[in-house]
Order: sequence, then structure tokens, then C-alpha cells
Amino acid sequence: MKKHGIILGLSLGLVFASSTNETLASEVESTVVEEQVEAIVEETGGLETVDVSSLPEGTKFINFDSVEEFEQALIESKKTENIQNDLIPEETFAPPTLANTSTISKFNIMAAAATTYNGSARIKWSQYHPLKPVYDAPLWIDFTYTYTKSGTTKKFTKITGVSSHNGGYPATWHQTSKTTNFYDSNKGVTIKVQGYFLFGVNIAGTPIGFKDPDTFTKKWHF
Repeated sequence: MKKHGIILGLSLGLVFASSTNETLASEVESTVVEEQVEAIVEETGGLETVDVSSLPEGTKFINFDSVEEFEQALIESKKTENIQNDLIPEETFAPPTLANTSTISKFNIMAAAATTYNGSARIKWSQYHPLKPVYDAPLWIDFTYTYTKSGTTKKFTKITGVSSHNGGYPATWHQTSKTTNFYDSNKGVTIKVQGYFLFGVNIAGTPIGFKDPDTFTKKWHF
């Protein structure tokens, strides 16, 4: 009986040691992968690694079998990062010419007496994901504004709110700032939003979080 107890103890010890060695090997492998990815990201530029815990709950990860596969996807993404399928085309207008003093005075009197209305609009376009160029992700800017109208002519008086969003897969967009400027005598507005995408990647079993800063400038016209 004592002999059997010794054998059992040795067996459990071997199992525990084997399990510990596998865990240590896995941790070392993950560290190596993370270091290799850090070097690749630093060399290619654009992306930043972040702690996986900072990713939104429910984030779906893009899977790669090896660091080499990830690196190749990153290289390919550089070839398509500027490809966008704008659903609303950019518009350009010549700057308005200055009117004489009497015309400006009349315009100011009319503008002061004009009724102000509230409105809202959405600018929508598509953006390719940096590591999944075949995936066409929808993005949009929602904005609210006040305006005046004279006959069929509408003009902005103020942009009261700007928020930008995306479809959520495989990355989530987070806006950090926005700027707006009117053009074409206040009949059009240029909106610039800045922020970043967050997404996760699983490389050979090692989960890594990424942050992809970006800026979008869009126009909208009455």
C-alpha cells in the first residue's frame, strides 16, 4: 500500500510538472509573439498596440496562424488604406466674392429678421479595415444644425452637434474631436472628425489589442 502511494505521488508530481512546463512554454511563446508584433508595428507605422482588456466587450478577433501571416496582411493593407467608396461625393465651390457695403448692410438686416430652423443630416461612406481590406465597413457622421431660408435658399447659422460612428465589426470607432467650417456663403459645411479604431487580433493563440488613429473630412451641402 505504501509503495502504491509513492507511485501515485510521483505520478501526480509528474503531471503537475508537465502542466507547469506547458504553461511556462505558452507564456514564453506569447511574449515572443508580442515582441515580434511590436517590432513589426513600429517598423510599418500607423497602428498602436493596446492592452486587450481595453477593447470593448464582445470584440471579435481577427485570426492569424502566424506572425508572418499577420505581417503580410499589414503590408497588403498599406496598398489599400486610402481606398474609400464615398457614397456622397466631395464638393468644391469657388470662394464667394465680397459685396459692397450697402449690400452687406441689407443682408445683415434680412438675416437678423430671418426665422431660424432646426435640422439634422447624415453623411455616410465606406472604409476598408486595415487588416481586412476585403471587408467594407460603413461609417457615418450625424450632425444637427440651425439654418435660415429665403425662398428655396437655405443657409447654415450654426452646427449644434457632431457624432461619428461605424458598423462595429471588425473594429469600433471612437471619436475624440471634431471641427466644422462653412463654405459657399454658408450653404455648405465641411466636417472633420478625429479618433481611432479599436480591434483585436489573435496571432497563433496570442490575443493582442490594436488602436488605429484616423481622421475623416467630409462635406455636406443644402
